[in-house]
Amino acid sequence: AEAGMAVVRKIPPKMYARLSEGRLKSIVSHPDNQMVTRAWEEATGSPADPDEVAEGFYDPDNGTVVVNGADPAGVFAHEIGHALDWSQAGPGGYFQLSTTDDWKGIWRAELVRGRLTNYANTDPTEGLAEFARLVYADPNGTQMAQRYFPRAYAFFTKYGLV
Repeated sequence: AEAGMAVVRKIPPKMYARLSEGRLKSIVSHPDNQMVTRAWEEATGSPADPDEVAEGFYDPDNGTVVVNGADPAGVFAHEIGHALDWSQAGPGGYFQLSTTDDWKGIWRAELVRGRLTNYANTDPTEGLAEFARLVYADPNGTQMAQRYFPRAYAFFTKYGLV
Protein backbone atom coordinates (compact mmCIF):
# COMPACT_ATOMS: atom_id res chain seq x y z
CA ALA A 1 0.00 0.00 0.00
CA GLU A 2 2.84 2.40 0.81
CA ALA A 3 4.48 1.76 -2.55
CA GLY A 4 1.20 2.35 -4.35
CA MET A 5 0.58 5.59 -2.47
CA ALA A 6 4.08 6.84 -3.34
CA VAL A 7 3.24 6.30 -7.01
CA VAL A 8 -0.21 7.86 -6.72
CA ARG A 9 1.26 10.99 -5.12
CA LYS A 10 3.35 11.57 -8.25
CA ILE A 11 0.40 11.34 -10.65
CA PRO A 12 -1.05 14.77 -11.46
CA PRO A 13 -4.52 15.26 -9.94
CA LYS A 14 -6.16 15.75 -13.34
CA MET A 15 -4.98 12.27 -14.31
CA TYR A 16 -7.16 10.82 -11.55
CA ALA A 17 -10.14 11.76 -13.70
CA ARG A 18 -8.61 9.84 -16.62
CA LEU A 19 -8.10 6.81 -14.40
CA SER A 20 -11.61 7.03 -12.98
CA GLU A 21 -13.19 6.84 -16.46
CA GLY A 22 -13.18 3.08 -16.05
CA ARG A 23 -9.47 2.67 -16.70
CA LEU A 24 -8.68 1.76 -13.09
CA LYS A 25 -11.25 0.04 -10.91
CA SER A 26 -9.15 -2.20 -8.71
CA ILE A 27 -5.63 -3.16 -7.70
CA VAL A 28 -4.74 -6.73 -6.77
CA SER A 29 -1.41 -7.66 -5.22
CA HIS A 30 -0.11 -11.22 -5.20
CA PRO A 31 2.91 -12.43 -3.21
CA ASP A 32 4.64 -14.15 -6.13
CA ASN A 33 4.95 -14.33 -9.90
CA GLN A 34 3.19 -17.70 -10.16
CA MET A 35 0.00 -16.22 -8.71
CA VAL A 36 0.23 -13.25 -11.10
CA THR A 37 0.64 -15.67 -13.99
CA ARG A 38 -2.41 -17.68 -12.86
CA ALA A 39 -4.42 -14.45 -12.53
CA TRP A 40 -3.47 -13.56 -16.13
CA GLU A 41 -4.56 -16.95 -17.40
CA GLU A 42 -7.86 -16.71 -15.52
CA ALA A 43 -8.51 -13.16 -16.78
CA THR A 44 -7.66 -13.83 -20.41
CA GLY A 45 -8.37 -17.53 -20.83
CA SER A 46 -5.01 -17.95 -22.55
CA PRO A 47 -1.56 -19.12 -21.46
CA ALA A 48 0.72 -16.45 -20.06
CA ASP A 49 4.14 -15.60 -21.40
CA PRO A 50 6.13 -15.58 -18.13
CA ASP A 51 8.53 -12.96 -19.48
CA GLU A 52 5.66 -10.55 -20.03
CA VAL A 53 3.24 -11.16 -17.15
CA ALA A 54 5.35 -12.42 -14.26
CA GLU A 55 5.56 -9.10 -12.42
CA GLY A 56 2.11 -7.78 -13.21
CA PHE A 57 -0.40 -6.77 -15.84
CA TYR A 58 -3.19 -4.35 -16.63
CA ASP A 59 -6.55 -5.82 -17.61
CA PRO A 60 -8.44 -3.10 -19.51
CA ASP A 61 -11.57 -5.26 -19.72
CA ASN A 62 -12.22 -4.84 -16.01
CA GLY A 63 -9.86 -1.97 -15.13
CA THR A 64 -7.68 -4.07 -12.84
CA VAL A 65 -3.97 -3.70 -12.16
CA VAL A 66 -2.40 -6.92 -10.86
CA VAL A 67 1.08 -6.75 -9.30
CA ASN A 68 3.49 -9.04 -7.49
CA GLY A 69 5.27 -8.20 -4.26
CA ALA A 70 8.82 -7.96 -5.64
CA ASP A 71 8.74 -4.36 -6.90
CA PRO A 72 5.28 -3.07 -6.06
CA ALA A 73 5.98 0.60 -6.81
CA GLY A 74 7.74 -0.08 -10.11
CA VAL A 75 5.23 -2.61 -11.37
CA PHE A 76 2.28 -0.49 -10.21
CA ALA A 77 3.71 2.60 -11.95
CA HIS A 78 4.29 0.60 -15.16
CA GLU A 79 0.74 -0.75 -15.15
CA ILE A 80 -0.69 2.69 -14.31
CA GLY A 81 1.15 3.85 -17.44
CA HIS A 82 -0.90 1.33 -19.42
CA ALA A 83 -4.10 2.45 -17.71
CA LEU A 84 -3.39 6.10 -18.53
CA ASP A 85 -2.61 5.11 -22.12
CA TRP A 86 -5.81 3.08 -22.54
CA SER A 87 -8.89 4.49 -24.25
CA GLN A 88 -12.35 2.97 -23.95
CA ALA A 89 -13.35 4.59 -27.23
CA GLY A 90 -14.16 2.39 -30.19
CA PRO A 91 -14.86 -1.32 -30.29
CA GLY A 92 -12.76 -3.07 -27.65
CA GLY A 93 -10.68 0.00 -26.78
CA TYR A 94 -7.06 0.65 -27.66
CA PHE A 95 -3.84 2.20 -26.43
CA GLN A 96 -4.36 5.83 -27.31
CA LEU A 97 -1.10 7.65 -26.59
CA SER A 98 1.58 5.07 -27.32
CA THR A 99 0.17 4.39 -30.79
CA THR A 100 0.56 8.00 -31.99
CA ASP A 101 3.22 8.78 -34.56
CA ASP A 102 4.59 11.40 -32.14
CA TRP A 103 5.19 8.85 -29.36
CA LYS A 104 6.54 6.23 -31.77
CA GLY A 105 9.16 8.73 -32.98
CA ILE A 106 10.11 9.65 -29.43
CA TRP A 107 10.31 5.97 -28.47
CA ARG A 108 12.66 5.21 -31.38
CA ALA A 109 14.82 8.30 -30.74
CA GLU A 110 15.13 8.19 -26.96
CA LEU A 111 14.02 4.92 -25.40
CA VAL A 112 15.09 1.95 -27.53
CA ARG A 113 18.44 0.18 -27.50
CA GLY A 114 18.42 -0.13 -23.71
CA ARG A 115 18.50 3.58 -23.01
CA LEU A 116 15.64 3.22 -20.53
CA THR A 117 15.15 -0.52 -19.89
CA ASN A 118 15.38 -3.60 -22.05
CA TYR A 119 11.64 -4.07 -21.69
CA ALA A 120 11.04 -0.56 -23.05
CA ASN A 121 12.57 -1.85 -26.31
CA THR A 122 9.68 -4.30 -26.77
CA ASP A 123 7.31 -1.83 -28.45
CA PRO A 124 6.08 1.77 -28.03
CA THR A 125 3.32 0.73 -25.61
CA GLU A 126 5.78 -0.94 -23.24
CA GLY A 127 8.14 2.01 -23.74
CA LEU A 128 5.45 4.38 -22.50
CA ALA A 129 4.71 2.17 -19.51
CA GLU A 130 8.39 1.86 -18.64
CA PHE A 131 8.76 5.62 -18.91
CA ALA A 132 5.81 5.93 -16.49
CA ARG A 133 7.72 3.56 -14.16
CA LEU A 134 10.68 5.93 -14.21
CA VAL A 135 8.61 9.08 -13.68
CA TYR A 136 6.19 7.76 -11.05
CA ALA A 137 8.21 5.15 -9.10
CA ASP A 138 11.78 6.40 -9.02
CA PRO A 139 12.39 9.07 -6.34
CA ASN A 140 14.57 10.98 -8.84
CA GLY A 141 12.51 9.95 -11.87
CA THR A 142 11.25 13.39 -12.83
CA GLN A 143 14.74 14.87 -12.85
CA MET A 144 16.19 11.87 -14.71
CA ALA A 145 13.38 11.96 -17.27
CA GLN A 146 13.89 15.65 -17.96
CA ARG A 147 17.64 15.24 -18.30
CA TYR A 148 17.95 11.99 -20.25
CA PHE A 149 14.61 11.74 -22.07
CA PRO A 150 13.53 15.34 -22.75
CA ARG A 151 11.24 14.53 -25.67
CA ALA A 152 9.44 11.76 -23.77
CA TYR A 153 9.08 14.08 -20.78
CA ALA A 154 7.70 16.84 -23.04
CA PHE A 155 5.17 14.32 -24.41
CA PHE A 156 4.06 13.41 -20.88
CA THR A 157 3.81 17.12 -20.08
CA LYS A 158 1.75 17.80 -23.22
CA TYR A 159 -0.78 15.14 -22.23
CA GLY A 160 -0.84 16.14 -18.56
CA LEU A 161 0.83 12.95 -17.35
CA VAL A 162 3.35 14.91 -15.22
